[in-house]
Amino acid sequence: MNSTFVPHENPKLAHIQFQSDRIKAKVFPALGASLQEFTIDGLTIIEGIAIDKSGLKQYAERYCSSILFPFPNRLKNGSFTFNKENILLELNEPENQNAIHGLVYDKAFEIITLDSHSCILQYINDNTLYSYPYKLLIAYKFSNDSLKMTIEVQNTGNQTLPFGIGWHPYFNVNSLDYSTIKFDADSKVLVDDRMLPSEIKKEDISGFNLQSIELDDAFKLVSRSITLESPEYTLNMLVPDDSYLQLYTPPSRNSIAIEPMSCIANAFNTKEGLKNLAPRESYVWEVNLNITIYRK
Repeated sequence: MNSTFVPHENPKLAHIQFQSDRIKAKVFPALGASLQEFTIDGLTIIEGIAIDKSGLKQYAERYCSSILFPFPNRLKNGSFTFNKENILLELNEPENQNAIHGLVYDKAFEIITLDSHSCILQYINDNTLYSYPYKLLIAYKFSNDSLKMTIEVQNTGNQTLPFGIGWHPYFNVNSLDYSTIKFDADSKVLVDDRMLPSEIKKEDISGFNLQSIELDDAFKLVSRSITLESPEYTLNMLVPDDSYLQLYTPPSRNSIAIEPMSCIANAFNTKEGLKNLAPRESYVWEVNLNITIYRK
């Protein structure tokens, strides 16, 4: 495998490309260190964006593979109170009066290390949007049939850092109607008309046959393994303990967003799954993908 930094006249579209005889992947430092392509043996596993203006528009609308920090999903009214301080964030989902998907999905990360099969990228919060200083390190490591993504949060300030983490990849399939997703959950998150949690309903769930089903739902996992079985490949995703899972089936029916999260939507206000990191401490969150391709 080899890696190359590919410049572009639009800095947001400059990217790192990894390639071997089996793997091809692209990581975009200026799009929140997001992974915008992952193919194995020519088969698209994670959808990417076009490297042009249409791709930037698609990313802004769909948050393809975005890293979601310091909160995944939605934050009611873009506001919360922590340690008697009221924080107000941009309402980037104005139709529902919510902030959505965190603050780093469109930030430029610095490349710290780059070798033939891995990279580490870094973002340092300047406190202009979120009044808690932190350093965020995102690492990708590729092999012929797997991907490990590691996110490290470092609290560089002198007060507790509240946060949640999520990842928003779309996994490509020819048709959801011939696919299944398997996981173990003991609760489903019910939402109101603003897509904010209204109740956590106890319910044992082992997955779904995706034929004709539409999902935009979150679940509390009781095991770390999530498996997507499609006619082309099987994906096994291993997530941290005590994770939540958001599933979304887009209208196109040719992909599914499988989004591991450390907390539910609006966790800054509900506290459900919210992490609190002490000053000068670090927290590591890791997701592993293993893929089996069905060769013809």
